[in-house]
Amino acid sequence: MSWPTDAERLENGNTLITEYYFKNRVIEVDSDGTIVWQITGLNWPIDAERLENGNTLIAEVGAYRVIEVRSDGWVVWQLSGVGAMDVERLEDGNTLITGGDRVVEYTNSGTVVWSKAGLNGANDGERIIVYIPSAPVIDGPHRGPPGVELFWTFHSDDPNGDDVKYIIDWGDGTSEETDYKIPCTPIEVGHTYVEEGKYVITATAEDETGSVSDESTFVVSIPRTRLVNQLLIMRLLACFPMLERLLGLII
Repeated sequence: MSWPTDAERLENGNTLITEYYFKNRVIEVDSDGTIVWQITGLNWPIDAERLENGNTLIAEVGAYRVIEVRSDGWVVWQLSGVGAMDVERLEDGNTLITGGDRVVEYTNSGTVVWSKAGLNGANDGERIIVYIPSAPVIDGPHRGPPGVELFWTFHSDDPNGDDVKYIIDWGDGTSEETDYKIPCTPIEVGHTYVEEGKYVITATAEDETGSVSDESTFVVSIPRTRLVNQLLIMRLLACFPMLERLLGLII
């Protein structure tokens, strides 16, 4: 072989090999080493990946581009002006390209949607999946009187089984964090609303690795208490005796 720089075992048991220099090609060989597919005439190919659709994604350093070719060698997509040492097609159809001092994610139209620069000789990059906790489930009262402590429970699952804590914004300018608990274990937290109104409780779960869930919300109404209403009526009747007499005749 001539400067093999990348190799990938395919699902069919064959091996995809990139030959960087002199032969300038990407080949697919079977277990006996027989070439069953190849594309030649490339300009310093350094990395190749077989896609789910059967096409092959190739990084050409000499041509300063990334290409996607069909089995017949026809180029169906390319991104020019990129110095790629490593290339990966992501699940959403974007392409992750590593080379020089950066890793960049491009859309099919060549738009940059994410990048990390300032690296030192970046030669390989891979998108990994970070599993985050599920958004917390919030259970508790939707109504309550002011000045009385009410209680809600929060629980969340974590795909990795890490302990989770809850960051709670009570919607009245105050917030708090709980201790870490085993995932899926409900934790009860109390809070007192001083003034009447409608409040939105917002909560997220954070696991021990620092991964944070999506937000969950819970609406709470704090109406005036019946005692306050009675005091207002008594004050009104005291100011207007005639109203008290009329009410007495009606009742």
